[in-house]
Amino acid sequence: MTDYIKIKFTRLIDEKYSSYNKNLLYIFVNALSSSGKSDNTIISYLLDLKTFFDYLNIEESLKDINISNLRPIHINMYYSYLITQRNNSSSTLKRKKYVLKLFMDFLKEQNEISSIPIPSESVIKVKQNKLPKMPIFLELKEIRNLNKALEELCKTEYTKIRNIYIINLMLNTGMRISEVLNITLEDLRRSKANGYIVIRGKGNKERYFPIDISDFSDDHKIKSYISKYIEYRDDIDTTENSLFVSLKGEKISQRYIQKILKEGAEFSQLNKKISPHKLRHTFATHILRNGANIRHVQELLGHSSISTTQIYTHANIADLKESLTKNKIKY
Repeated sequence: MTDYIKIKFTRLIDEKYSSYNKNLLYIFVNALSSSGKSDNTIISYLLDLKTFFDYLNIEESLKDINISNLRPIHINMYYSYLITQRNNSSSTLKRKKYVLKLFMDFLKEQNEISSIPIPSESVIKVKQNKLPKMPIFLELKEIRNLNKALEELCKTEYTKIRNIYIINLMLNTGMRISEVLNITLEDLRRSKANGYIVIRGKGNKERYFPIDISDFSDDHKIKSYISKYIEYRDDIDTTENSLFVSLKGEKISQRYIQKILKEGAEFSQLNKKISPHKLRHTFATHILRNGANIRHVQELLGHSSISTTQIYTHANIADLKESLTKNKIKY
């Protein structure tokens, strides 16, 4: 278990939890870490389980109940709470059900409970939206405005070219922010030599992305920034092997990238909440809009299931609608 997870665990798990419950959670989190789950995934699971244990503490009829004594009716009460009190969407409820089932399966495997109290089919039904929620992405004009904002906001030449490099690398590859920040100097050298980069994704799964990450953009200004950054990076006094580092030679954090994106969106007056993951949405949307094969996009994004990639086909649907409107038979 990483130090980051240990710190987050201490901060998230409330003192009001019994030592028994805290111990079960700790063992589960440690098992997740040992299985190769990313820190972000583990924190996400932990937050979902925190919601469950918080519910046990606020529900009068369940306050003193031991996990081993939970029954399906208790779990259904929890599902009902998520819908009626927390207004969770169907996708959020589905995720929390999955995490809770994973946790209970683990407890059963560890002989902490004799049976799994998860109901085979919940009596609580969630109304499904008729249309899937469309992902937020940036249009080309908004991308240009965001880049201009980053140029204006950065206080030093080094941070300006580094931040623009990071943001545009995500926009042009669809990499997750964790994947970008884990790129090493050796990865850079290999991508220049081979014309592709090996990306270490979720669960340490590797995939190949056919791009030289020092020359991924056709925009002359972006290309010049990338060239300058690599020159500047060589002069940074650091033992850190990450490609992207601060002026002090420290690895860049995900929180920092989230911060500069928020500031950039506000400065350029984008009427959208922009996060690193929205840049991934942007890449997928535009590459599909330009005619890419959805199976190829699935490989580029590292999706295990094509159904995950299909949420981006809204772009093609919009283009088809526009084409139909302009070119429909007139009589």
